[in-house]
Amino acid sequence: DDDAPAERAKERRGVPRLPVRELRRSLGEALGDSCCLVVSGGTGSGKSTQIPQYLIDDFRAEGPAMSDQGSTTAPPSEGADDEERPVTWEWPARVVVTEPRRIAAVSLAERVAWERGEALGQSVGYTVRGDSRPPSRHSRNGTVEFCTVGILLRRLQGDPRLRHVSHVVVDEVHER
Repeated sequence: DDDAPAERAKERRGVPRLPVRELRRSLGEALGDSCCLVVSGGTGSGKSTQIPQYLIDDFRAEGPAMSDQGSTTAPPSEGADDEERPVTWEWPARVVVTEPRRIAAVSLAERVAWERGEALGQSVGYTVRGDSRPPSRHSRNGTVEFCTVGILLRRLQGDPRLRHVSHVVVDEVHER
C-alpha cells in the first residue's frame, strides 16, 4: 500500500504519516467481524482524519448493486417494507462523522479534503447548523460527511435506519 499512487501524492503534499496508520488493516478486519468498534488513541494520532478515509478507501460493498467496473446504482429508497429487510450495504461507503462542535466538523472536513487533494464538496464535506458543503451525491468512490451530533439526531428523526449511510463515526465520544 505504501507505493499506491494516492499515498505517494499525499506524501508529496506533506500529509504526515500518523500512528493510526499501523492499525489500518486490523481496523478493517475488526469491522468485518463486528458492526461496532471503539478506537482509542492519543491526540494527533489520526483517528479523526484517517479512519474516515480508510472507510471509504478500503470498504468493499457486497451485493448486486456493484458491477465489475465499480459503477453503482442509487442507494436504497425509503419504503414501507424497508423495516423488515436486513441491513446490507451494496454501494460505495457513505460515512457520517459526528463532531461535538461546528468548528471541528468544518475544519476536519477541510483538512480531509486537502489530504485527499480535492475540493471540499467532492468526496468530503460537512453539514452544520446554518452552513453546509455536503459531499457530492454522485461520488462513485464513497463519501465522508462531517457534521454535529444535532444534525445526525435530526436525520435520525426522519430516517431511523439511516438508509443512505453505511458507517457512522462518533468522534470525541468522551465529550458526550
